Amino acid sequence: MQTLAAIFVSIITFANTLAPTANLPKVLGVQIAEKGSDSSESTSGSSNSGSTSTNNDSRGGDSHESSNSQVNTQLLRKVEGTKEIKDIRDDFKSKMMELEQEHKASQSAFLEKRKEIETEFKNKLETIKDEHKKEVVTTIDQNISNHNQNWAQHWDEVLTRLTNILDKIKSRRDKAQAAGNDVTSVNAAIVNAESAIAAAQASINNQSTKTYSINITTDDKLGPAVSSTVQSFKTDVKSVIDAINAARRAIQDAIKALQTIKRVDEDEGVPTPSAIPTTSPSSSPSASPAV
Repeated sequence: MQTLAAIFVSIITFANTLAPTANLPKVLGVQIAEKGSDSSESTSGSSNSGSTSTNNDSRGGDSHESSNSQVNTQLLRKVEGTKEIKDIRDDFKSKMMELEQEHKASQSAFLEKRKEIETEFKNKLETIKDEHKKEVVTTIDQNISNHNQNWAQHWDEVLTRLTNILDKIKSRRDKAQAAGNDVTSVNAAIVNAESAIAAAQASINNQSTKTYSINITTDDKLGPAVSSTVQSFKTDVKSVIDAINAARRAIQDAIKALQTIKRVDEDEGVPTPSAIPTTSPSSSPSASPAV
């Protein structure tokens, strides 16, 4: 029965397509599917589905492009950071090599000048009649020369240890950067430390080639002349120590900057401010010699 009804509906539907003005479905009381409506709905559904798919594809593409952009930006920053670190390292090495070459070149001139001063000192010393004063002045003169050379050597050792500490900081900085951390503040602190070390090295080199000559004139003016020379030496020594202390503080700042990076100090070998060597020599010539 249902099959006959379906056939009858199909016939009416076909007849309606041939003579739509007769409106056979209404006349005969038969309900047929509106093909145009179904097609429209199907088309609309397909369109909506296609639109949704297109939007999803678009969002997926945007997300992929954004991800690629972020990766490229990170790689670019890493490359630029590595190049910056290399440039900083090369600049420091060049500066230290330049200071070393200048110091070696000045040694021969310093030795010649010291010989001349020693000869002049001995000749002037012969004009002093008091033998005791001669001995005291000679001892002070030798002490100044010996202290200057010994302290210069000690200061060089201090700077070597400071440089070694800075190398450890750089090594940890490199690992932190490789792990994707921001090392901008550490780089700035390292540059300051390198500048301070170079300045201290220049001060040490200059001090090690200085000569101090006591201005010998007469017996009654010998005491003030000796005191003036000793005070001049102490002032110069303080200037060098100040430069080295500035380098020590710069190293401490670099350590603190490094420690702000999470988990950067988990590996052994990370320096601490308390490990930084001291700069002050253990003794100094008397500022008021008894002459």
